[in-house]
Order: sequence, then structure tokens, then C-alpha cells
Amino acid sequence: MIGAPITQSNGQSAIGSALTGSTPHSLLFAIPDVKRYVAKKRDEVGMKTRLMKAAMSAFIKKGLNRCTMDDVAREAEVGKGTSYLYFKSKEELMVVMYEHYALQSIELQKQFVAEAGDMSPRKLLEEICKELLADAIRHRPVFGLWFQFLALSSAPGLRNTVKKILAKNYSGHSAYLEEILERGMQLGEFHRNINKRAIAVSLTSMLEGLLVRDYADKELVDLENDYLSMTTLILDGISTDRGTQTSKSELQEPRSRPGAVNEDPSRSEYPMIDASRI
Repeated sequence: MIGAPITQSNGQSAIGSALTGSTPHSLLFAIPDVKRYVAKKRDEVGMKTRLMKAAMSAFIKKGLNRCTMDDVAREAEVGKGTSYLYFKSKEELMVVMYEHYALQSIELQKQFVAEAGDMSPRKLLEEICKELLADAIRHRPVFGLWFQFLALSSAPGLRNTVKKILAKNYSGHSAYLEEILERGMQLGEFHRNINKRAIAVSLTSMLEGLLVRDYADKELVDLENDYLSMTTLILDGISTDRGTQTSKSELQEPRSRPGAVNEDPSRSEYPMIDASRI
């Protein structure tokens, strides 16, 4: 009967037996082999990471248009058919790589905020901007792939996917920045009439704009000094006297972001691919 409990020959509920520790022998065989499942998932994540790193290398060398899934497989040193077991196409690989990096960046920043303790909102925003800059510098060698990702939006089948990933990335960064700005307003460190969304957008879009100029010609900008100068202008403009004084009084050394990779790109191959976050 539908809804009737599963019972053993002695009339006791099988579910009840499981809860009391007297699980029937027959039910033991119905329990999934957890260890085998975990091992399989670990192998799957490892192979996806391997393929994404290989794809990044292949895309940098040949560009997305000229690259093939065979190139990716060759770069990963796996059979030609292996890459298709995990990704349907090179376009899907590119989309997954960018989405993975975008979400990873947001999560690391949120973790940094969560572990900031009693750091003042003004000081916290200064440190976050430094972390965003450090992340940009780490990934400067592969920044050209961003344009190839954007180009995928011209494909009808991928347009909405690319737009959703971009929107999720931008809104994700704005969310934690706006929360800090709100806290600063409540504490009297920032003026009450500031536009939180506009400021949050500015702190990230300025860096993106500088990266584009840096990619075109490094003589056009001084990426590090220009970005920090621009963010200081904004933070000085929105800060009250109390906020400015609080920031200057906090003399602790800048904190490193949890899980941050080495600053030197040559020592960390494609840091945007972190297997622990797939």
C-alpha cells in the first residue's frame, strides 16, 4: 500500500531498525558504496582540472577559434576521446573555466571579509582593493582569454549563458562591497548620502578598465599605482573625518587573502584553476 512503512518479518519498521542500529542484512546491500563514490568524484574533479589547465594553455597558444578538443587532449596528455567525456566542446570548456574563476574570486573575497575581524570598513575596503589588484596581476598573463570568453556571446546558443555568468560575477562582487559600505555608513565612517551601488561598481570597473588598457599597451597605464590612486580618491571622497582617522590609526600589516596563490605567475601555472573549488 502506498505510504505503508517497510516492515521486517517480525513486524518492526525497517526504518526504525536502521535508526536503532539493527539494520536488516538486506538493507546493507542497498547502501551506496560511499568510498567508491568519493573516489570517483575525486578522479572526476582531478581530470576536469587537468583538462581546464590544458585548455588554457592551448587557448593561449592558438586562440579559441583555431584550437580543437584534440589540441586540449594532447596538451593534457590524454586520449582524444577523454576530453569529450567531461566537456562537450571547447566552447563549453571556456565557459566553465571563466565561471569557475569568477565564482572562486568572489568566494575568496567573501572569506577575506568574514575573517577581517574588527577591521574598520574603510580599512577593509582598502585591503580588498589591494587583493583585487593582486589577483589581477596574478592573472595578467592570461587576461587575453577574457576577450575570447566575451566573444562567445555572439553565438546564439551561448549568449544567455555568457550574460548570466557575467551578471553573476558583477553582482557577486557588488554585494559584499555594498555590505561593507552600508556598515561604514552605520558606523559614521562614510557619509550617509553616498550611492553604494555606484561606488561598488566603480571599485571593480576601474580595475577592469585599467586591465584592458594594460593589455593594449602597458605604457598606457601604471596598473598598480593608478588603481590604488583612483581607489584612494573614491574612499577619501566618501569618508567622514572619523573614517579617515580610523583608517590611519589602523597600523596592522595588510592581510593575505585565504587560499591566495603565489604572486609570481611563473611559480603557479594558471592560478585561476583551483581544483579545491570545483
